Amino acid sequence: MAFDDGPSFIDLFSGCGGLSNGFSQAGFVGVAAVDNWDDALETHSLNHPSMSSISMDLGSKSSIASLKAFRGI
Repeated sequence: MAFDDGPSFIDLFSGCGGLSNGFSQAGFVGVAAVDNWDDALETHSLNHPSMSSISMDLGSKSSIASLKAFRGI
């Protein structure tokens, strides 16, 4: 998937992917799902196999830096 396929999003606190599903239906391209609950990320991967799954604690400053590097922001 290229980033120029349409408007893209990263689903933070993704859970099993309900928000990702809504964005996908609206024409957005899912880039990644981020959560610290591995069971939810496993389900998200089954629901949205084209998106990367990232297990991290978003309460950490180093996590924010990692997300910026993921997209080159």
